[in-house]
Amino acid sequence: MTKRKAIDDTPDVIDMTLPGGIEQAEKVLKKKRKRQRYPHRRVFYDDHWFDSIDEREQYKDLVLRVAAGEIRDLVVHPRYLILPAFEYRGEHVRPINYTADFAYFEGDQCVVEDVKSVRTAGARDYQLIVKRFKSLYREIEFREVVR
Repeated sequence: MTKRKAIDDTPDVIDMTLPGGIEQAEKVLKKKRKRQRYPHRRVFYDDHWFDSIDEREQYKDLVLRVAAGEIRDLVVHPRYLILPAFEYRGEHVRPINYTADFAYFEGDQCVVEDVKSVRTAGARDYQLIVKRFKSLYREIEFREVVR
């Protein structure tokens, strides 16, 4: 009877001094790197982490609008309850929250903005969250900024 080869046969320790050690290490790194679903680069700016460069640029624009007096009470990454926690057949189901990119007031109107790429804006899970948000928070204007 032959012994089956394990699916993940990468060694725990790679000896770089042995012949082929560097090549083996490169193989392991390539294999273990997980590709992002929606590639982006997180950016730190003005004491906030932003999920993308586009989001940071939108923040800069909004800060200028606050300084000009066009908008007020800018909040970065506000959270909204989409589905409260509940019990299902004795099991606790955790709540679902939606974290928008920005919220602010334009006059008396509360506005929530979300910066998305074209690809992310078309994702079904994102569209479902947005529809649920709009149904629950009808008094808030939702703006999707596609960059």
